[in-house]
Amino acid sequence: TTPPINLTSLAEKLSPSVVTIYCANGKGSGWALKAEMSASLKANGFQTYLITNQHVIENCISSRKVTVQLNTGNQISGTIVGWNENSDVAGVAISVPITGLEWIGSSPKQGWWVGVLGSPGSLTGILTTGIISSINNEASTFTFTAPINPGNSGGPVFDSTGRVLGLATSKFLLSNGALAEGSGNAHGV
Repeated sequence: TTPPINLTSLAEKLSPSVVTIYCANGKGSGWALKAEMSASLKANGFQTYLITNQHVIENCISSRKVTVQLNTGNQISGTIVGWNENSDVAGVAISVPITGLEWIGSSPKQGWWVGVLGSPGSLTGILTTGIISSINNEASTFTFTAPINPGNSGGPVFDSTGRVLGLATSKFLLSNGALAEGSGNAHGV
């Protein structure tokens, strides 16, 4: 619940697992999931399962193809293997091995420290920090104060141990149509 002892080390550990996903004219973020791949995905040469938001890949569902930029800057092909519009979550398989991030554990609580890694705007690998400001257990969502912007969607919102708590999904919209700073929304994992 408190900030990490060494944020620099934590960011260095997590960054190789975070990717940028390009679909049509848009982009978002994603992260490698620590989970066993299905036998059929393995048989087709896939080695890593990435998680992102469905709205990041929605314009590529018909082709099932996206471009994935790794932390190294290399770009590879990704295959959309699943999505859920209601939960705004999607899975992309790639043929390159990437260390998966932990995501199973206790539910987050209001006041917990969080970090976000992603690709806002024309940037990649950007780290921001904040706290969880509210929890909605019924919807499996939460809000947080770490700044996010378009391109962060699908990136990991993580705790001080590096465990992924949710996907950066959107910013709160003010009544005048402006996006609220310091009021990000996440879908829980």
